[in-house]
Amino acid sequence: MRQPSIGAFALVSMILAWSASAPAVDRHVTEAVAGTSHRPLYSIAFEQDGEHGLAVGDRGTMLVTADGGASWERGQLDTELAAFDAALSGDKRVVVGQMGLIRYSDDGGESWTAVDAGTSQRLMGVSMNASGLAVAVGSFGTILLSEDGGASWRESAFNPATLVKDNYEPHLNDVHVSADGTVTIVGEFGMVLRSPDGGANWEGVHSGDVSLFGLDLHANGLGYAVGQSGTVLRTTDGGATWTSLETDLEANLLGVYADGDGTVTVPGMRRMIVSDDGGESWTQVTDGDVDRNWYIGAAATGEGLFVAGHTGRVLRVEKRPSGG
Repeated sequence: MRQPSIGAFALVSMILAWSASAPAVDRHVTEAVAGTSHRPLYSIAFEQDGEHGLAVGDRGTMLVTADGGASWERGQLDTELAAFDAALSGDKRVVVGQMGLIRYSDDGGESWTAVDAGTSQRLMGVSMNASGLAVAVGSFGTILLSEDGGASWRESAFNPATLVKDNYEPHLNDVHVSADGTVTIVGEFGMVLRSPDGGANWEGVHSGDVSLFGLDLHANGLGYAVGQSGTVLRTTDGGATWTSLETDLEANLLGVYADGDGTVTVPGMRRMIVSDDGGESWTQVTDGDVDRNWYIGAAATGEGLFVAGHTGRVLRVEKRPSGG
């Protein structure tokens, strides 16, 4: 049976599975942005300088920070379409979303240009490296490639349906472009796709029964992918191979961020779990409203780790000081 995809964004109507098996963890959650009712945020991303960031969401909603998330201002994309993801590299910015939406900026987000993506498919994820290689992915196996930092795009000749039983066209939900041009994509059917050469050649390196929604990879080869039914996968070789980790959850996990000290944060539907040992064990965050609502994006700066989600809220998640 084909698994439902987050690409449909029927978030509030999905069956929210509860699990009490993960113990609570002492994390401090504070509100960074109160948000706007009925305008959820679907992604949060920062530039490598750790200062400049974007959060994007429904009806072209965009929040902008230039101080690592300490303060946020409203931006403007001039669209009523939903924006699902953003990528930043230097002065270049790319936002993707509903009905093939692509907005491009080469001046740090001061101005935005509408780009013809050549598709009307929903674009769920985008990533870009410092060399200007950008990849956007979306519904029904859509993969778009850009070599100029998002100013122009072409469709990949690769068809992920060739890797799926009965030639279903899998929804692709997230993507990562590494500094050396390796591209990793996650999506339906537990699919992890990998291209070592900027999208010229592709291979399927993982498959399964559930959809994968979020992906985080690092230059040292460590990375995580998360999805339905508490699924967490880990790689230690840059995405070439993946191992399933035990979480004892049935919740839908929607985003992931890992830092260099073994801490992994995974927001989702009425669940947020964290690990302080690289995913060997997991504990559950109960501070704030993370066990009652959903959060999907996760990113970190010197100001802390941020998640974004329902009603346009942005939260800061921090380890509570010892004895606090």
